[in-house]
Amino acid sequence: MENKVYYLLFLLLYITFVLCGICYYSSTYRYKCGRRISRRRCTGTTTHSKCCAGYSDYTSDCRYPLCNGKPTPLGGCSEVNPTDAIKYRGGGSRNQGEGTCVSPGLCANCKDGFYADFALCTICPQIANCNHRRCSNPGDNYCEWCQYEIVDKQYWRAYTRHKDGHMKECRSKL
Repeated sequence: MENKVYYLLFLLLYITFVLCGICYYSSTYRYKCGRRISRRRCTGTTTHSKCCAGYSDYTSDCRYPLCNGKPTPLGGCSEVNPTDAIKYRGGGSRNQGEGTCVSPGLCANCKDGFYADFALCTICPQIANCNHRRCSNPGDNYCEWCQYEIVDKQYWRAYTRHKDGHMKECRSKL
């Protein structure tokens, strides 16, 4: 029986601190209620919540972990890169990776052209004359679309992706 009590206590602490969500504490207060003549006493209980370390109080249920000091709705995995951007064939561009903070200090689901670098979605390393780079870490960086490439066909591009199996270079056709 004593082992079961310790197991339940351990399980309760594990759920509270590891799986997290909200760490609760409660406080009890007393107040007078009813008519003055009877002077009955009532007991009321209120529960206050406090978020676990690494989680945001952005919502009352503390469901958002913190990445880069912010929860996902406030740009937790994003940081604007003022000197670089990923350009897409459709005409759009992006200089921040967005993504989702899945646990404190850990991002996932970064946008195309960015990789999860712990608490941030970081832009893939530059490749000369490359508009659209892809990577899942800095070491597997490759070029998806070179500058001045109108269509991925012969005679429709000024630069071509170097077919070395990795496409880490855009070479001039001249």
